[in-house]
Amino acid sequence: MIFKEAVDTTNVTQEQLRAAVQSAPKKPYIKNVIAALIDYSTLNDSQKNLIGSIDKTGKYSSEYLKANPKILLQYKKDGTLDLYPPSTEDLKNKYRIGVQPDQKILDALQKAGIDKKIAQFAIKTSTTMMATAKDCGVEGRTIDAPASWGVGQTQTAEVGSFIVDNGNDPYVCNADGNLPIGYIAAK
Repeated sequence: MIFKEAVDTTNVTQEQLRAAVQSAPKKPYIKNVIAALIDYSTLNDSQKNLIGSIDKTGKYSSEYLKANPKILLQYKKDGTLDLYPPSTEDLKNKYRIGVQPDQKILDALQKAGIDKKIAQFAIKTSTTMMATAKDCGVEGRTIDAPASWGVGQTQTAEVGSFIVDNGNDPYVCNADGNLPIGYIAAK
């Protein structure tokens, strides 16, 4: 654990977070929800404002959105909508597109005011390694993590949250109960 002082209020840098997550114990998780895949250009301004709002990933640069124009819409257990733009490479290599939607994702689309006819449906098929924010010593801390997809990204590692170890740009994945949002423990 790199940060032992619970009273430390300084922001954690990307480099510090990378070192913390690399040294923390990690577990594999896999997505457990079907997501809707929607073109960014079809969203209205209010829907665009929801992108990254759950994990507070900040704004995505126009260059990133131009290169990665698909938006994944998923939901938390309580029905809260979560929208984010995965990289085109991740969609190609880590998702199965063309799966049948379940009622929860159809309800989420309706709640967001998005016509299901413009959506494709996908599920992530690869595992994601994560450590708890507590094991990384950053629980409750503010993370200045200008990841490759964000602009001025600042996140708070909320109590119970997880840190995704993706090798380059670790980031916070908030919890939904005792698991990362939309994930289950991989076997």
